[in-house]
Amino acid sequence: MTDPRDLSPGVLARVFAAYLALMGVIYGLVYSIGGVFYDLAHGGLNAGTAIAFLALVVVPILAALIGIIVGYVFARPVAWVLMHL
Repeated sequence: MTDPRDLSPGVLARVFAAYLALMGVIYGLVYSIGGVFYDLAHGGLNAGTAIAFLALVVVPILAALIGIIVGYVFARPVAWVLMHL
């Protein structure tokens, strides 16, 4: 394992961003597929379907931005905990 003092905020921000972007893709897929099935069951495809598929693009981007912010905020506490294990 690497030295926790080498854990820079940028590294942790990239890790959090990648993880949350992946989670955003999964959530976007579930949301868009669920939206299609809901729209098909309740009257056909409409503008709501397009908005549901927009989640495939928007949710991973927003999740990655949140990951960057969280990574920068928690870099110091995570490094401190790793140093004291």
